[in-house]
Amino acid sequence: MSFCNMRPAEVSSAQADEHTRPALDVPRPTTAPEPQAGEQPEAVPQQPVQKDATPQTNPAAELDYWSPEPVKDARHSPDFRSVYWFGQEYSFTANQAACVRLLWEAWENGTPELSGAKILEEADIDQDRLSAVFRDHPAWKTMIRPGHTKGAYRLSPPTAHRKAPKNHG
Repeated sequence: MSFCNMRPAEVSSAQADEHTRPALDVPRPTTAPEPQAGEQPEAVPQQPVQKDATPQTNPAAELDYWSPEPVKDARHSPDFRSVYWFGQEYSFTANQAACVRLLWEAWENGTPELSGAKILEEADIDQDRLSAVFRDHPAWKTMIRPGHTKGAYRLSPPTAHRKAPKNHG
């Protein structure tokens, strides 16, 4: 029997190579902590290996065994000064981060649009226009886009990009 036709549990660690790595759903033996002097060793329960011919479906087993967990398409640092937005990394000033935090919370809530005036008020920023806060920033009009009504703004995933309505500035 070749290694490729063997079940992962039948391949010894010495025989395992890049092409015969064990699947994620194979139970691994666990070890108990070393007993202290005078103590009895603790029994470690072993999980039985299934021997039936029916393959077990485990979506994680389809992933590369050593690959890290999938990366979210949108994530941010706790203070929103650093944001990863669908393949693009952005850094923000403290004022910009406060605005992004408000827009992010609205986006996650399923009510993505906020007025520019409300954003500036909530973020305690002494500016008349949100565009002044994000002047020359690459996230402006890419990640942060005009909403559907005049003076409103929203976070916009790349697939949602379309031409902004004419009544927006």
